[in-house]
Amino acid sequence: MIIGSTSVFADAPYASANVDLTDAEVIADADYNQFAEDGQKTIIVTTSSFNLKNNNLEEVKVKLEVSGLPTKYTAESKELTIPGNGTVSTTLALNITHDKGTGATNIGNVVVKGLAGVQLDSVALTQKTKSMLEMSNLQVEYVGEDGNKESDSFDSDEMDLKLQENVKPYTKVSMEFKVKNLMDKDYDVDMSNIKITIEADDNDFFEDSFEEEFDLDDLAASENVEQTIEFMINEDASAGDYKLDITLEGEDDKGVEYVIEKQLDVTIKKEKDDLRITKFVTVPESVTLCEKSFTFKVEIKNFGSQDQKFAALSIVNEELKFNENLQNLYIEKSGDEDTWTKDFVYTFPKTMKKGTYAFDLKAYVDKDEVISEEKFNLIVGECKKTVPPVVKEETEVSATEESNTEEEAEVITSKLDLEGEEKESTVGKTATQTVPAAAKTTAPKATSTGTATPLTSSMIINTVEDIYSREDFLVGIMLAALVIVLALIIIFFMVLLKN
Repeated sequence: MIIGSTSVFADAPYASANVDLTDAEVIADADYNQFAEDGQKTIIVTTSSFNLKNNNLEEVKVKLEVSGLPTKYTAESKELTIPGNGTVSTTLALNITHDKGTGATNIGNVVVKGLAGVQLDSVALTQKTKSMLEMSNLQVEYVGEDGNKESDSFDSDEMDLKLQENVKPYTKVSMEFKVKNLMDKDYDVDMSNIKITIEADDNDFFEDSFEEEFDLDDLAASENVEQTIEFMINEDASAGDYKLDITLEGEDDKGVEYVIEKQLDVTIKKEKDDLRITKFVTVPESVTLCEKSFTFKVEIKNFGSQDQKFAALSIVNEELKFNENLQNLYIEKSGDEDTWTKDFVYTFPKTMKKGTYAFDLKAYVDKDEVISEEKFNLIVGECKKTVPPVVKEETEVSATEESNTEEEAEVITSKLDLEGEEKESTVGKTATQTVPAAAKTTAPKATSTGTATPLTSSMIINTVEDIYSREDFLVGIMLAALVIVLALIIIFFMVLLKN
């Protein structure tokens, strides 16, 4: 839509001077929810009402225009009659596009002109763009100083927030945010990169593990989401006032960014008597019957504003006949020396069984006034001994043997005729037999006992040659006979010589 000029006066002389715009600025409130169709380029926005004052005695006419508008913005122009020493109120209509982020942005000037187009006055024209990302509701749940649960709810238009009750130190706070994309569903513009940031004005307010930024899912037009953020107030946070800066931000498909900033005031107040069991752990952390004994580690912290001179602690489990009662404990008020710790060693009886054992812990002030109670379930597991796995023995073949394609075994052999006839003889020599790799003798597979039969020399078949033939035996007999005959002759001659 293109806005033209309008005229709302009779014939009167143009003002030559003394006509003023009395407002500091002219505001144009932009709500992109007016974009109702996919692909729509502009919407019409009407400015807030502003005043023009005629300081002349006579009636005059003037012309209103807008200068310095952004590209693709247009505005109407107006001619007005102002009575002598009188004031008139008016507005201007603008065509604006979808390209400005949340908050106030100067988009030009409203100019009043008189005779011959001479500028008489001007004021800034400011566009205030509504965030299309809305924090429609914020609900805060917390523990009051008296220990009761509290819940405060805040609407979207509330910026400066304050919890109605004082907060108990070292307690959990839960914040539930409802966030909505306010774009018209027919305009079909999604919201992405949505995140909530929570920052305190004192670093001691949050625990060290607290993450200040939380990412949310993308939102389609008209869609909403809920996000719950929980945290513990730091146990070392001092009593006093704290400010939490809460920021919601996101970006739409047009590249326009939206930011909502709120501030939540929180007051921590400490009671006179506030003794709490803050730790109860076992060493080792996982207890089994293998340990035979374990250690309880107990911690009591004084969050109160006065010293505790007659504090007490009891730890009871009837099933295990565990009953510890400690009296007259001195614990200083909240500060540097406000913590009491102790280790308790428990030895399992021979009849100890696996299972879950519930322990009741109570802290007292003034000897017998219960002020803190905790329950702890001790889970005792079965003692499972680790059995080493059985490793089967396997015959290993050396790398050298694997790399050879042939295996050579040197043995003494002779070639014999199958019918027992002698073909040839080798005496005092070693014959080499080449065994192809495919015909190698391998060790048999392991039996059911898990052991393998080793390869032995008895598995290699050798043929050993008989080195003496029948002729050799005959020659030997003849030589022996000759030696005997010679010996007899010698003996005979020796007898003769003696006679």
